[in-house]
Amino acid sequence: MSDSTFRLKKRLFNKNEKEIWSGSPKKGFFFQKSDIYPLFFGICWLTFSFYWSSLAKEESPEMAMAAIPLIIIGFYLVFGRFILDIITRANTTYLITDSRFIVQSGFPFKSVRSYDLMSLNNIHFIETSDGSGNILFGDQDMPAQTENSFAISFSNKYFKGIYNIQDVRTVNNKLSEARKNHNIK
Repeated sequence: MSDSTFRLKKRLFNKNEKEIWSGSPKKGFFFQKSDIYPLFFGICWLTFSFYWSSLAKEESPEMAMAAIPLIIIGFYLVFGRFILDIITRANTTYLITDSRFIVQSGFPFKSVRSYDLMSLNNIHFIETSDGSGNILFGDQDMPAQTENSFAISFSNKYFKGIYNIQDVRTVNNKLSEARKNHNIK
């Protein structure tokens, strides 16, 4: 158990609350299917920005300076979003108790979201060939882009979820069992 998980438990657990599972997303860099189109767009954007900058430099230095924000955006699209994803996942902790699902995440400022297990509906479970995957909670059919995406998932209605975790099937079973037991109480 990480120090962050321990502090989160100590601060948030109710008196009679019991931990069912705790974990974090996979660490480090990994490329996902959902990265193909944004990466392609970012490479095109960056290429255009450098090309425009070189043409503008011949006309006037002021025009070349105007290309700097475009180049910065291009570097973010190609490299920065992967770095942000690595940092975000490194600062995310998930907890499932016998009554709640808790997410601590954020960079540079941490936030904590807590959801009653029974308020989580329409659970979507996605497992990859290596046993890792996502568990998503939402009210409508899951869009294809969230199947393998951590960063994109926060931009739509499926922000509630457990992303890029190892042994996702076991976690899904524990979550289902906790929901069943919570409903009995």
